[in-house]
Amino acid sequence: MNSETNFKPKRVTDPNDRLDEDGNWCIRGLFRHTQAIAHKVECHDKSANTDGYIELLDDEERPVGKLVVQAKTYKSKYKGKNKAEIPAYFVAYAMRMRNEVCIFFSVDADDNKIYWKYISDDYIRQFNNEGDNEIHTYEFYDDEIVTSKNDL
Repeated sequence: MNSETNFKPKRVTDPNDRLDEDGNWCIRGLFRHTQAIAHKVECHDKSANTDGYIELLDDEERPVGKLVVQAKTYKSKYKGKNKAEIPAYFVAYAMRMRNEVCIFFSVDADDNKIYWKYISDDYIRQFNNEGDNEIHTYEFYDDEIVTSKNDL
């Protein structure tokens, strides 16, 4: 019997998995010395709509809240522009899940930055006013960019 075949096992990872993993390390690193636990955001996560959550803690390390997170890799075409594409499915999720605080992250692991947007009622209206798009290109304000140089 020939030990060589044309059959191959499925790939364990693809290039996007590596980018997701870099993004998760960036998130965990930037939140490491804060009153937040970011290890509940998953890489290689195939769950619909969200990638996990960040647990907020009080001064005694007890939970006081939770942020539901959708994290995407920051696209190189937006380098230097502070923009990202927010997907409609996450906005729709936030619109339905009024009892959850939904935050979109665009993670630039190369520059160790997180661009974030709270999906508020105002933002949902703005998104809807732009039409039936699958994405919305959003330009982040300075206070919506987290780096190791600013406080969380």
